[in-house]
Amino acid sequence: MKKTTISLTSFLSAILLFSITVSAQTTTNYDLSSYKLPDYRYRQLETEFALSGTNNSDNQDDQKFLDRSFKGNVGVTYNSYLNNRKTQRSQYLSVNFRGQSSHSENPIQYQDNSKLASALSYRIYNKRYFANKIFLATGVYATYHYGHINDSFEYQDTTNLTGDVTNNEHNVTVNIPLEFGIGRIEQVQDYQKAIYIYEDLLKSGRAVAGKSAQEVMELATLISRLKNKRYFDSRIKNIQDIETLDSFLIANNYKTQSDARYFATLVDNWNFVTHFVRESGTSIALAVTPELDYYQNYSTQNPFDLRHKYIRGLYGIEGGIVFEHRKPLNLYWQANTTVRAMAGYIERNFEESDTIVYSEYTTSSPKLNIDIIQSLEYYPNTRTRMTASFNAQYDKYFEEKDVDSDYIMIPTTEYIRTGLSLEVDYYISQKLRLNASSFVYYSQENIDDINETPAQERDRFNSGFSVRLAYSIF
Repeated sequence: MKKTTISLTSFLSAILLFSITVSAQTTTNYDLSSYKLPDYRYRQLETEFALSGTNNSDNQDDQKFLDRSFKGNVGVTYNSYLNNRKTQRSQYLSVNFRGQSSHSENPIQYQDNSKLASALSYRIYNKRYFANKIFLATGVYATYHYGHINDSFEYQDTTNLTGDVTNNEHNVTVNIPLEFGIGRIEQVQDYQKAIYIYEDLLKSGRAVAGKSAQEVMELATLISRLKNKRYFDSRIKNIQDIETLDSFLIANNYKTQSDARYFATLVDNWNFVTHFVRESGTSIALAVTPELDYYQNYSTQNPFDLRHKYIRGLYGIEGGIVFEHRKPLNLYWQANTTVRAMAGYIERNFEESDTIVYSEYTTSSPKLNIDIIQSLEYYPNTRTRMTASFNAQYDKYFEEKDVDSDYIMIPTTEYIRTGLSLEVDYYISQKLRLNASSFVYYSQENIDDINETPAQERDRFNSGFSVRLAYSIF
């Protein structure tokens, strides 16, 4: 754990030091926040391949618990984004297939696990703007999950029992957010790309020096409009985009000479012009979110042929404040802050049965959730983004009581988590993206005493990594 933490800290420090040198090369002071995205619609279809792993070690009552896992993932994702002065709308549709293999140890048993799963996710989030940046936002977040899990186990006690457990599970989750607030967050990455194009042409001696920030902003507006056009054949689109861009640079007296170096610089920048999103602005909103969740699991255990069914249904509502701030610090640096403070109420229905026992009951409970995310992004060029994120999370679920008998079924539980993550995205080619990330988290869980069960406290360190390849179809 210490080596991992030192490595992550060293990596982040290297990024900070390197950026100071690079940022000093900017020839003009540009304010990315001044850019206003014109009417725009963007669509992207992307395939993804991923590999990740975790290694967790816990100490509880002087006993050691160990968990290791490796995961693989393949999926297809569709994203769309609409922007105009009255509306901002984002849509997301994802189909995903995953495989996982894990090993765990504790003082009593060893356990190996394999899992195959599929998931379908859909999200739509729509903001409607009125006067003075007042907005009303609505959305739907829906997910369906299916999993097939096989566990084999070996007890390290006098029984030396071995066996396996098979689980089949289904899970459906639906959230319907409703927000009313003030403020607006704009995408400004096209202005950044315009600056990159102009400065790279300057460095190669193919552009006229002294262009103002306003003139470069006009180039950014052209980039946004070109991205808004869709073609089935990406080759034809690239040719027409470069022709339009070249005509603009000639008409506005940017270009000093036209040769292979000029066009190579233009094409290299243009090929990576749409890849990373940067935002600017602030918004604060009052939010209300109804939520529904349904989960069922059927399991069989051998060698005893035990069968078990578990069904949990949840419905609830939460409300609170959502604050978002996006700030481009300069051409290379971006700071993002998100704060969510929500309080709510949930009611859960439980149904459980096996070969002998059947039980059914309903519980209710208030809850409190606070989540703070602070990230710092670094863009050394059009191909690369590096992100360091800090997350602090506090969740409290008050005691759950049976709605019929008022009997406490689940004690009050408090959960605190803080952590640091580092992520690098690099475009190997115009369509192929490499993503690598690592994280370190510390969490603490406190469970109040209930009936004759004493209070519990658990500490955990989590660390892990992920490597993914994603290919953009359009």
